[in-house]
Amino acid sequence: MRLIAIVTAALLASGVGTTADVAPPPLAVVARALVGTWESSEDTRFSREFRADNTVTDSYEGDPDNSQSGNWLLFAGAAPPPEFAGRKSLVASAYYLEIRENGDTLLFGLTHVDRAALQMVSLDRGNTLTFTRLR
Repeated sequence: MRLIAIVTAALLASGVGTTADVAPPPLAVVARALVGTWESSEDTRFSREFRADNTVTDSYEGDPDNSQSGNWLLFAGAAPPPEFAGRKSLVASAYYLEIRENGDTLLFGLTHVDRAALQMVSLDRGNTLTFTRLR
């Protein structure tokens, strides 16, 4: 499988990101790369599964009652969904991931995805989340 690296042309508003002279891959390619089950590098009991039908499930090993499901949407900063259209922190050349679960909307700047690793920055909290692919 071809390595897919997502890089932004400018720093994300949170101050975390990379710059490069490389054009990002098409949105559909990145969306396909996200599909799978990812384990958190910070807390290996936490996993997030992205499905091709745009559903997502967050799970904690050993605690089936603490599982949450919802929907995910990947979009380019140049073409955000209406609820983010006025947000000044979006970089046109970057990709963003919206996750909606249990009435909450989480927004991340996607900084890297390949067949083994996923990294995203929470635009609300500013923290970086790093995952490794389980399947």
